[in-house]
Amino acid sequence: MYYYQTDLRADGAIGALGADIDVGKDNVPGSGSDNALHQHMTTFTLGLGVSGSLKYPDALQNLTQGAQSWPVAQADSPTAIDDLWHAAVNGRGTYYSAQKADDLVSGLSNALAGVSARTGAAASAATSTLEPVAGDNQLFIALYRTVKWDGDLQAKTINPTTGEVSNTVVWSAQAQLDQKIATTSDTRTIYTYDADASNKLKAFSWAALDDDEKALFMNKCTDNLLSQCPDLADDDARTKVDEGETLVNFLRGQNGNEDQSGNTDLLYRDREHVLGDMVGAQPVYVKKPTFPYLDTNYAAFRDVTQVNRAATVYAAANDGMLHAFDATTGAERWAYIPPMVLPNLYKLVDKNYASKHQYYVDGSPSVGDICPNAPTTTCQASEWKTILVGGLNKGGKGYYALDITNPASPKALWNFTDVDDEDMGLSYGNPIITKRADGTWVVALTSGYNNTSGDGKGHLYLLNANTGQLLLKLDTTAGSSGTPSGLAKINGWVDTLNDNTVKRFYGGDLLGNVWRFDTDNLVLPDGAEATKLAELGNVGSVGIQPITTRPLLSEIETGGTRYAVVTVGTGKYLGDSDRNDKSQQSIYAIKDKLTDAGYGRLRQDTSFVQQTLTTNKAGTEREGSDNPVDWNTNSGWYVDLNPNNESPGERINVDMQQQLGILAAAGNVPEQNACTVGGYAWLYFFDFRTGSFLESDGTVGQRLMGNSLVAGLRILKLDNGKTITLVTDTSGKSTPQSNPETGAGGTVARRISWQELIVD
Repeated sequence: MYYYQTDLRADGAIGALGADIDVGKDNVPGSGSDNALHQHMTTFTLGLGVSGSLKYPDALQNLTQGAQSWPVAQADSPTAIDDLWHAAVNGRGTYYSAQKADDLVSGLSNALAGVSARTGAAASAATSTLEPVAGDNQLFIALYRTVKWDGDLQAKTINPTTGEVSNTVVWSAQAQLDQKIATTSDTRTIYTYDADASNKLKAFSWAALDDDEKALFMNKCTDNLLSQCPDLADDDARTKVDEGETLVNFLRGQNGNEDQSGNTDLLYRDREHVLGDMVGAQPVYVKKPTFPYLDTNYAAFRDVTQVNRAATVYAAANDGMLHAFDATTGAERWAYIPPMVLPNLYKLVDKNYASKHQYYVDGSPSVGDICPNAPTTTCQASEWKTILVGGLNKGGKGYYALDITNPASPKALWNFTDVDDEDMGLSYGNPIITKRADGTWVVALTSGYNNTSGDGKGHLYLLNANTGQLLLKLDTTAGSSGTPSGLAKINGWVDTLNDNTVKRFYGGDLLGNVWRFDTDNLVLPDGAEATKLAELGNVGSVGIQPITTRPLLSEIETGGTRYAVVTVGTGKYLGDSDRNDKSQQSIYAIKDKLTDAGYGRLRQDTSFVQQTLTTNKAGTEREGSDNPVDWNTNSGWYVDLNPNNESPGERINVDMQQQLGILAAAGNVPEQNACTVGGYAWLYFFDFRTGSFLESDGTVGQRLMGNSLVAGLRILKLDNGKTITLVTDTSGKSTPQSNPETGAGGTVARRISWQELIVD
């Protein structure tokens, strides 16, 4: 325990990187049960097949939970072996018992992998409600582990009065799923797409796949596509891989052909768990419908037909599947493999997958209710549908849609990929399920990143929500195949939550452009078009400021006049190449004059008010200026992050949140030297009308404790009427932060969007 508990390098230690670099920070990333932040030793031990007095590994759970005591170690007795095991447990490592040479190799390999494996989160947690109360206060966090590249979805509870998240894991989807698999069988329900089936689904099994689909999993050794093929024991082993059936069984979770002790055919990589890593996708909780729509028969659909719908959490993972988990128990109801990821699934079995990780189904799914008959006829209560639409992020170029009205019996609806439109790129967008002016229910999608096979411009697509038919495609004027625009996250303007009819869409791209999309000819000029509202950055020392997060929409009324306002943050962190980017990033609130003229380079327009940040001496808080913003004469406001170059690289790369007059934003600052990991973040609360402070002492920001970036924000209303912002960081921890009280003023504002709202 001594070397685990002792800090091996004190804070402030100076290394070879220079006097200004602290290489002693207590910022060691956690892994499994090893969550100490200080520099320490993690102990892995190896016993050469000799048994102690305790049964290995059966006694491990009782020992670690205190239900059983360790024996007193004595020399030259079996208890000495127990003590070797005990040292590994205390040192937060692993004990390996190697009875033969293969076990020795496997143990050493796993120990080395365990040193570098880290558990984390990269997306916001989901909650069962925005207003937690006893009995309805669940939180769901998606996790991933590097090197091993497995994942977990964990359920916890939120204290309805304090917002604190319990450390107790109510259920683990990983643990539940591991119970469904065996060496040569499993009890899972896994679907893939079948255009000819009545529900457009079929089982993902060797027997159900057609010849073209089977070919995707065959001849991987003949074609030399797997690292292990040259090292397999004999031609029979390579033939089994080439035949494809065992590979499909591996993807279903069966482990009888994995490279682990006890198996005869060591064909595929060894997995500790079946569930794949969940990196970019936020889970979504679905129970009874909750929208306040006044459409014909929707209330009956919501309050009668579907009032007792079983709660389900939908989570996308890089095992190639969207998973549906019972929200009460964590049991997997079913999983769905979108057809566009099938061709690359074989890579999951590669023995060197630790260094060859792939993304598959990595996009956050969106869920909404639609009337498929509209606008031709109305829907009966039984005809309304709840649909789910998801993208792939870095996993591919396309979107998939499912009917999840009955969570026990899903139906596939449609797919939309780069095969349907060559301008579709990596699908990093957030699908919006909404309604057009003519009453047609649609899904709005964007062309995403790296659409270099097409024209590289930004594109907005409107698809029939039920059939997937392309109804409209709007193009921006920015981007080329050499420098693609990168249009991803969007938001839709609706006038009332009772009628989910979108008037227009807004989005930003990697070239720093803010766009308005008029899909129904409601704004000048005539026709459907994309209008550039503003160019962010590209003025003086401020370079182009990319936008990778969802715009926020609000309506501000002052002096009896109402103005549409679009709020965006800038910055990107899409890959390791972005880590060292120190470019100036900002937050902007922009008035849309609803004309065909934009602002050009916004920072050159003097009608925008600049607010400033000042950091206190302790470096823990930031105050904001209070420059007046008159929406009758001003066009908006902006504030630059990283004041006085105190947090170089600070950026907005997770979605901001806006509720009850508060604009909550996280400024992430990735670490930029090789001897430190993670980073840190600033949490800001602005008055979204002015960009100024809400706290009476002028504070707008606080530096969050720890060595993690922020993965997501979520504003919740507690049972005492107060609001908090739940901050999920990249270590997988969710922490409540108190929101400032919102004051009254002469400017009235309301939030405009299709997402959930807290009702004041």
